[in-house]
Amino acid sequence: MNKLEYIPGDIVKIEYGEATGKIGFVTITFLRRKGCYSLVVFIGKGFQGSSKDDWIQTYNDEVSPIPLTPDILEKNGWRTQNRWYYYLDVAEGFISYIGIDFKHKSNKGHLYVEVDGNNMVEIQYCHELQHLLFGLGLKHEMDV
Repeated sequence: MNKLEYIPGDIVKIEYGEATGKIGFVTITFLRRKGCYSLVVFIGKGFQGSSKDDWIQTYNDEVSPIPLTPDILEKNGWRTQNRWYYYLDVAEGFISYIGIDFKHKSNKGHLYVEVDGNNMVEIQYCHELQHLLFGLGLKHEMDV
């Protein structure tokens, strides 16, 4: 992969080796060689029977993004009134809320994200929402 898609803190799914299917958090990214990024991903305690924290070093193309779902949003404090529009009350600085519409998608199938009623960006994955929240100076750590 010739671009860095993931940054430290992003939630990803491992798609390689013994850790295939594990969910983890990117902790370090670095350029391995021209056009090839390497990631170090924290995958929790107890992988391979150890009681220590476990990390795995992998390449950018050996992980996959986690699709954004209503369940993930609810787990992270987002609310809904109708099961297709989710919002997060922010009330921080000049932003009062962020909303995500699961009913009306773009022609690419992406979700619209709005900030205080203004469409800002189209996303599909958790790490893309994390990047937006980070850019707005908001808490961007998420549980899946």
